[in-house]
Amino acid sequence: MQGRFEPDNAGKLDLPDLTNALRGLMVRNMGIVREKTSLQEAERQVAFWCRYVLRREFNTRAGWELQNLLTVARLMIWSALQRTESRGTHFRADYPTRDDAHWLRRVVCPQTLPSKPQ
Repeated sequence: MQGRFEPDNAGKLDLPDLTNALRGLMVRNMGIVREKTSLQEAERQVAFWCRYVLRREFNTRAGWELQNLLTVARLMIWSALQRTESRGTHFRADYPTRDDAHWLRRVVCPQTLPSKPQ
């Protein structure tokens, strides 16, 4: 079995299935209670889907929406991984307390996120 899998860019994607899988992943791993391992799992899975979806050109609303959902999911996951505290309704199980000394500020996403998950 090969360690690297190159997707067939000409193949069809099941857009409703990918959209539902993304929604499920975000509910499970990016809900109110978060932790580093589940955030990293979400980051890896979203990066995998992005390799298939973001480089394609769609001519349907469903394709454009999935591209947008993946982009926003990637930004949300990146931001959640950066913040090592609990704040408001977003609870980090691995960082249960609020940390005003370091986090009383905004998290700004860079224009280009790292291509490989952390």
